[in-house]
Amino acid sequence: MAGYISEINVYGAQAGGDFVELAFPAGTDVSGYQVYAYKSDGTIYSGPFGLGSVQSTQNGEDVYVVDSGDGFSASFDSGIALVDGSGNVVQFISDDRYDVTATEGPAAGQTADGVGRFSSSETTQSSDGGHTYYNAPATKGSVACFLAGTLVDTPTGPRAIGELVAGDLVVTLDQGVQPLIWTGMSYGGVREKVVIQPDSLGPGLPRTGLSVSAQHRVLVGQHGQLETLFDTPQIVAAKALCALPGISLSTADATDKWHHITCARHAIVMSNGLAAESLLVGPMVRSGRYGRSLNACFPDADAIEGYLNGPPAHAILRVGVARKHINRGMRQAA
Repeated sequence: MAGYISEINVYGAQAGGDFVELAFPAGTDVSGYQVYAYKSDGTIYSGPFGLGSVQSTQNGEDVYVVDSGDGFSASFDSGIALVDGSGNVVQFISDDRYDVTATEGPAAGQTADGVGRFSSSETTQSSDGGHTYYNAPATKGSVACFLAGTLVDTPTGPRAIGELVAGDLVVTLDQGVQPLIWTGMSYGGVREKVVIQPDSLGPGLPRTGLSVSAQHRVLVGQHGQLETLFDTPQIVAAKALCALPGISLSTADATDKWHHITCARHAIVMSNGLAAESLLVGPMVRSGRYGRSLNACFPDADAIEGYLNGPPAHAILRVGVARKHINRGMRQAA
């Protein structure tokens, strides 16, 4: 198909709002394409929505996102339709527990294809052109990224992340000194960034301000990082921490320069003095813009829990659970 639905969230709270992500061969004119959400009774839930501007280009595909900020809204029993500029339905999908037959709009008379069960804790994603779907932590088009200028601890002292190349040594929290096996850089492609001011997670944590992509996971419950709120080491998306003083979520600039680093095993590195993850090479990363070069770094690897350099360095804490911990702790401290 010319384009496809690459990620869906219909349980808004667990990924920052309902959204649908769409992917097309790079350069495709999508000016007439629209997205509709249908109710289980076949009527239109929300839409139509144009696709707007390209959010990123990954592995030869232009990625678009229609979300709650555009007015998009859906439900666990909705059908999601992608319609081309001639009014033809390119794709119409739903949770396979519900038979959604459209009674109006461009999909009238058509029944959505069931693609598995939509998850209340993860988003539903495709990495093979919309042929099959699986549930995984929300990506909304980006990978774990450090903003240019971040200083990463190495055996010879902190170094600017943009200077690091494959083979360079970095200091990891759990595995000692490890070589990088891959580094990447991109301009834009990140919708939201989290800015962490000095001392936000504890004294000297971080030493200086740190900016990461919203999905970039930060260590909590160890190394002095929020140990009063979390009693075991876990990693959580930075956006879950934004209720804390000194941590804020904002729209990323299209000209921002982002860097990515990975080791043979998923690791926690020190970035501006803060313990945060290196890149975890999971299904969406492997199918994205860096998939070819990353897969080449692990020619003989068997994916562990879906990750080429897995398992994750620590248990991954869901955003909603982390927010509850933080809100409870802040109320008790007040």
